[in-house]
Amino acid sequence: MQLPNTSMRAPSAPPSTLRLVHGSSRSQGIHTPQLPRDMRDPRPSHFELDYLNWNYGDPLRRSPRAAAAHTVNNAEEVRHSARCGYAACGGTFAATAVRAWAVDGPEPTARCPFWRSDTLLADASGYPRSTEFRAALHDACG
Repeated sequence: MQLPNTSMRAPSAPPSTLRLVHGSSRSQGIHTPQLPRDMRDPRPSHFELDYLNWNYGDPLRRSPRAAAAHTVNNAEEVRHSARCGYAACGGTFAATAVRAWAVDGPEPTARCPFWRSDTLLADASGYPRSTEFRAALHDACG
């Protein structure tokens, strides 16, 4: 018996779809590797936030204590802002509505047009204007 000469066959075209040859690996319970958490989650961990806040002074603009420094002597920030938020009542208003200023430092401090109190955070400061952040800011300012 003579074997057919397979070297003389024309090469076949590559398959249009790939087939899974060893499909039984999932049923055998083989664990597929996953990326580490720090590569999957783009948010910084608490340790990374502490490092950034300690070494670089709150670059992500998330600390209410650091934001409290932006509630005084904030005339330039208010002038360069479109909106402002008041930490005590949680209201937001246009920066042009600020008419009262307290001169108690090197630069005037903006006062809320409704309550005549400071603890006003302008959006040019870079901190969020959310209600939750302003509530935390109110607690930080005491």
